[in-house]
Amino acid sequence: SLDRLRAACALPRDPHRTRPRIVVADDNNPLRSMRHELYQLARDAGWAYATGHVDCGVAECERRNAAREGRARVPDETIAKMA
Repeated sequence: SLDRLRAACALPRDPHRTRPRIVVADDNNPLRSMRHELYQLARDAGWAYATGHVDCGVAECERRNAAREGRARVPDETIAKMA
């Protein structure tokens, strides 16, 4: 959640840390404003920020979603709305 990411950004920096901290926000973030908020959190924490786009056809999304169970499954209407 965004609250967990905010908490991670607030952690003190460890001067002995040799590897960079990497946070992956696995979310659709369809609105520019949502992506901008993630960017601001990273910037304010002094972290690098990058976005990635995965192009996946609707049929493949529906196939993968059908294999999910419980809360991991996305409502079919959501997939159709985002397509």
